[in-house]
Amino acid sequence: MANIAGQIQEYAKNWMNQVAQGPADSVIERSKYKLAVKLLTRFVGQAIPFTTRNGFEIVDFGPGYVKATIPLKPNKNHFNAMYAGALYTVAEIPGGVLSLLNFDKAFYPILAEMTMRYLKPATSDVTVEFKLSKAELKRIQGEAKEQGRSNFTLEGEIKDAEGQIVATSTAYYQVRMK
Repeated sequence: MANIAGQIQEYAKNWMNQVAQGPADSVIERSKYKLAVKLLTRFVGQAIPFTTRNGFEIVDFGPGYVKATIPLKPNKNHFNAMYAGALYTVAEIPGGVLSLLNFDKAFYPILAEMTMRYLKPATSDVTVEFKLSKAELKRIQGEAKEQGRSNFTLEGEIKDAEGQIVATSTAYYQVRMK
């Protein structure tokens, strides 16, 4: 059964990556892309149920790229701003998503360390974007194949609805061979 689930996951990942790379100039292609974004969010929610409960969503993705959001409403703290743990979640989860979409199934990501700098209260929904260049993706995968693991860093700016930076993150990941 685990093998079937793994095959389905690999097929879905390949389809999502194919959709993300294709032109979105037709209604059908845009619909496929919207479905892929929803499926990706759903897969994250199945793997990490906490993300579903707090409203985490993938809103955009492509080769070496992911954009995520988390809403204020279910994540308010005692002074009506976003709870620090929700800001941490939106900054941490996309690194795993990037890894799963961009590396083959022989690899898995591990968060080794992450630091957050909270700059101002987030009083709206927030978003974050992360990018890894093709060259960096190639370096990570090649090093992991050769040495069994590879380190990479993602730096993020968590922005509120007005585009103001409310927090920054620095996450140190490692991709390992299974």
